[in-house]
Amino acid sequence: MVSRSTGSAWSSPDCAGLRKLGYRTWLSMDIRIRNHVIPLIGPKMLTELTRQDVVWMIERLAERGVNPPTLQKCRDHLVSALGQAVKERTWGLEVNVAATVDAPA
Repeated sequence: MVSRSTGSAWSSPDCAGLRKLGYRTWLSMDIRIRNHVIPLIGPKMLTELTRQDVVWMIERLAERGVNPPTLQKCRDHLVSALGQAVKERTWGLEVNVAATVDAPA
């Protein structure tokens, strides 16, 4: 079972109100999270995640040749998931650090 306190929990169907999404939308998001976000910052404790970690993730993805729309969507998924966690007061998060990072150009 995946710990709810690490980034790996982001792809859970119960995470961040994902049950409201259509299947294809959820699947596309899940693929981006599993292929791009989790390998870089998934093991990090969510309460220890910093703005610099999110910037670092975006920079590494860009270096790997991930296209700008995918970079944007990865950031947006992270902003959405962390925002929902802050709103619901889950995982001990008080601030959405991803929301402080500018969208990739």
